[in-house]
Amino acid sequence: MTALALAINGAGAWALVWGQIAGAVVTGALLLVRSPIPLRPGWDGATAKSLIRFGVPLAGAGIFNQLILNADYAVVNRYLGVAVAGGYFIAFNISNWPASLLSFAMRRTAISAFAKLQNDREALAAAFEDAVETLIFATLPMAALI
Repeated sequence: MTALALAINGAGAWALVWGQIAGAVVTGALLLVRSPIPLRPGWDGATAKSLIRFGVPLAGAGIFNQLILNADYAVVNRYLGVAVAGGYFIAFNISNWPASLLSFAMRRTAISAFAKLQNDREALAAAFEDAVETLIFATLPMAALI
């Protein structure tokens, strides 16, 4: 609603930016108010170190993934023009639908599922293997159809 109201009042593309920021603020406030665990601001160095050790490789992988997925757009836009870039963008997105659909669902569940198995290496390895097999065998037929 914020983005729509701002767009109607002439904010242009900034309406989308402020709409996202407003949505994040409202979501954060609701999470804080409705949380069953009381918020206690403070700093725990050991916890911070553990979270950083866990999060930095994930953030690095995410950055690398975005570079791989988007580097070609810069080349296409620079040398082939807007019309070709638009066609390329649509074709690339359609070709990624199978993997995107399944990996989106798996990303939302896999980390928590694997975290529950972190102390049982054999069960973790088996669950990872099952997840990869499911992703491959579900994606391949859809990719072949495209």
